[in-house]
Amino acid sequence: MCRVSPRAARRYEAECDRVQRALLLFSKAHAALEAGQPGRARRRFEQGATLRDADSALGLGYMYDHALGGRRDVRQAEYWYRRAHAWGETQ
Repeated sequence: MCRVSPRAARRYEAECDRVQRALLLFSKAHAALEAGQPGRARRRFEQGATLRDADSALGLGYMYDHALGGRRDVRQAEYWYRRAHAWGETQ
């Protein structure tokens, strides 16, 4: 039988909660894009990126790069592309 310390169990639960919140925000961002609401999509990607979600960071970089939901900002796009790569997104 494997024993886990209470502290490790709390960290695991917190990480699971973070991932679930990020996935929900990413899904809402895509739904907003499909509904023609790029401003809402950008806000959802921003919220997901604050949770260190690589997919949200990549989406946010794309939004800045292509002026979706706001003005084009190449520096911000590059920043979020780099964050996505650092957090595990490789595409």
